[in-house]
Amino acid sequence: MKRTGLGRSTVYAEVARRRFPSPVRLTARSVGWVESEVVDWIDQRIRDRIDMKHVNQLVGVDEAP
Repeated sequence: MKRTGLGRSTVYAEVARRRFPSPVRLTARSVGWVESEVVDWIDQRIRDRIDMKHVNQLVGVDEAP
């Protein structure tokens, strides 16, 4: 959760919506995430942002500050 900046409840909500990688059971009472899957998720957010900036430039929409 530190890597994403998201809170615990947000992470689990996104997992439930299938918009964030699923956790892996480590013990009976703990879970973790596969680092490469989380990095891929972050990289996709960056690509989405770049793509949206490009679309906004094409249609002449000003970006929010």
